[in-house]
Amino acid sequence: MRVKIKLPDTPSIYQTNMTLGVADMNYGDHLGNDKVLTLAHECRLRFMQTLNMDELKFYGGKLIMVDAMVQYLGQGHRGDQITLDLWLTKCTAFGFDFYYQMNKFTDSGPIEMARIKTAQLFFDYDKEKPVKAPEKFNQVYNREL
Repeated sequence: MRVKIKLPDTPSIYQTNMTLGVADMNYGDHLGNDKVLTLAHECRLRFMQTLNMDELKFYGGKLIMVDAMVQYLGQGHRGDQITLDLWLTKCTAFGFDFYYQMNKFTDSGPIEMARIKTAQLFFDYDKEKPVKAPEKFNQVYNREL
């Protein structure tokens, strides 16, 4: 059975544009499957940068990615202009999910290339174990304490 990722019904919280380069291509001369996660990572970091944060300073906590899923829907090629939309959802006591939608621009409109989901946990790297989400994160994302 193929992976099917349902995107949230709410508007995305962040959007960024990128241009696919030669380093994003594989031997088939199209976007490499591994690069899809790299582009999602770039989108995630750009979003955090708008908050003056990063993965090791996210609302006072540190993040670790614990799983990832990709649903491939179309090909990308060098020079394609793409956009990634980002959602932050499914907040729990210890983490949340990021969802991403990757589209490329064409003369006839956007074409969906991929949907991505990554699960993030707040993590204590010294103790090497998950920790509860910081109170500030809970306040911002309206999760009951």
